[in-house]
Amino acid sequence: MYNNYLAEEKYKSLQKTCESVLNFTEYNMSQQENGYDEYAVYYIMHNLSNVADIDVFMVDKNGVIRLCACEEWGQNGSCEHTGTAIDTSVI
Repeated sequence: MYNNYLAEEKYKSLQKTCESVLNFTEYNMSQQENGYDEYAVYYIMHNLSNVADIDVFMVDKNGVIRLCACEEWGQNGSCEHTGTAIDTSVI
């Protein structure tokens, strides 16, 4: 029973984190003429990832990772995760 509670709380935290990233990205895109500011989105993703203790990344419509919340992406604008395809059925 306790494990179910923890799993449910982690799921809620994950869901809130994803919603926060989505809301910020949508707002950021509405303020930019050509897409969004990748580094602004990275910054919010990175901080939410640290607080929620989860991996956070943004994929394109084909499930390919384009932006990641890891330190390497923040330093280089790319990382070992960039370009990795995620099965779209789990997204």
